[in-house]
Amino acid sequence: LDLCLKYNRLADEDVRVLLALRNMPKLRKLSLNLSGNGLGYGAATAVGLLREAVALDTLELNLANNQVGDVGAAALASVVAARQLRRLRLDVLHNRIGRSGAAALA
Repeated sequence: LDLCLKYNRLADEDVRVLLALRNMPKLRKLSLNLSGNGLGYGAATAVGLLREAVALDTLELNLANNQVGDVGAAALASVVAARQLRRLRLDVLHNRIGRSGAAALA
């Protein structure tokens, strides 16, 4: 599934709707572009829950040009640690992520 929602003025609450993707039993590959929406840590936390999609083995997540910050980066760290993912591409360019957020993602 390739879903591009960049620059749509989405709010953190709007992203929570995407959690329904976790329940798609045949979803193996997901490319999700949420760049440029001004999303914060709430959206990052919601997106982090996509790690629970049981069949998902490839995730490309673009959160560039948002406001995820250190707290959101820590929430995204759970995706980085997801064992079922064989391939992960995570773009968090321009998100006000400092040392603690970078350390969580490392």
